[in-house]
Amino acid sequence: MTTQTWAGHVKSQLYMAGSTAGSTRNGEDDVIVQQIPDGTGPPSYYFTTTSSSSKGQFSTLAEDQTPGCSYTTTQVICSPSTNAVTLVLAGFGSNDNLGIYSVFKMTNPIFLGGQGNDNLVGGTLTDDFLHDGAGNDIISGENGDDGMVNTFGADSFYGNYGDDLVESNSVCEGDNLDGGADLDSTSWVQYKTSYAAGATNGVFASISTNTIGRNVGGSATCSGEGAANTFSAFEDLEGSRHADVLRGDSSSNQVIGRASNDQLRTYQSNDRILANSADDDSLDCGSTTDNDIAVIDWPANGTDTTVDCETVNHADPNFAGS
Repeated sequence: MTTQTWAGHVKSQLYMAGSTAGSTRNGEDDVIVQQIPDGTGPPSYYFTTTSSSSKGQFSTLAEDQTPGCSYTTTQVICSPSTNAVTLVLAGFGSNDNLGIYSVFKMTNPIFLGGQGNDNLVGGTLTDDFLHDGAGNDIISGENGDDGMVNTFGADSFYGNYGDDLVESNSVCEGDNLDGGADLDSTSWVQYKTSYAAGATNGVFASISTNTIGRNVGGSATCSGEGAANTFSAFEDLEGSRHADVLRGDSSSNQVIGRASNDQLRTYQSNDRILANSADDDSLDCGSTTDNDIAVIDWPANGTDTTVDCETVNHADPNFAGS
C-alpha cells in the first residue's frame, strides 16, 4: 500500500498481486475485497480468501507483505490514510476468482485476470475496469458504468446495470457478450491492429440480428478461424481500422466507423452515425422520418454517401488511419 499525490489530491494505492504456480503456490487465487467503515476516518479494506489450501492462501512472509497491512493466511486488512483509494486486483497465473463487495469510497477498481480461466466480478457501487487476459473467462461488471476488455479465449462478458463498454480484439473465438440493462457499447478498436488500416478483413456486427463475424463481401463469416462470437443487449457500435459493416436496430443507436471504407446502417428511432475518418463510407440512417444525425468527411478528405439522414454535418477527420 502506498500513498501518493496527484494534482494536489492525496490518494492511496492498494495493489493485490495473485500468486503464480510453483512448488509452494498453485496460482489459483480466490479473493473477495470488502470495505468496512472505520469510525470517522477512512474505511479499511478486508481481503479474504476462502481457499482451504496453503497453496491458495496469503503468504505471511515479511518480504511478501505490504506495509500498513496486517496479515493472516486467510485475510489481509489494509487501512489507508485517505478516502480516495485506487484498488488493483491482479490474478496472474492459473484460475482466479476475484471480486469486491460493499466497496464505495475509492476511485475505479481495476481487475486484471491474467492467464487461466478467471472469474472477475465488479462492484455494485463502483465503476470498474475489468481485463480478462488469456483463458476462458467470465467477467461481470455488476452495477456502475464499467469498462471491459475482451482478449483471448472463449469468454463471457456481462455488463449488467449501468452504461458499459466492452472492447474486443476478436470476432471468431466463441465469446458471449451481454451488455445488460441501460446504454451499452461494444467496440473493435483493437481488432487486428497489427495490420495497416484496410489491409485485412474488418468486422461485421449487427445489433438487430445479434450477428458478429469477419466481414467478407458484406456478410459475416468465421470460416477457417473459429466459432462466431455472440452478442446481445447493446445499443452502440464502434468498428475497427478495417472495412466494417455495422448495423443498429430499431432503438436509438450510435454507430462509429473508424478507418477504411465502412458500411454503416441504422433503422428506426433517433440515431447518430459518425463517419468522419478520411475515407469513403456508406451511411444509411433508415427510411423512417425521425431525427437522425450523420457526421461525415469534408469532400477534400473523403467521399461519404448518406441515405435518409435528416441532418448531415461535415467535420475534420477523427480516426484517420486508426
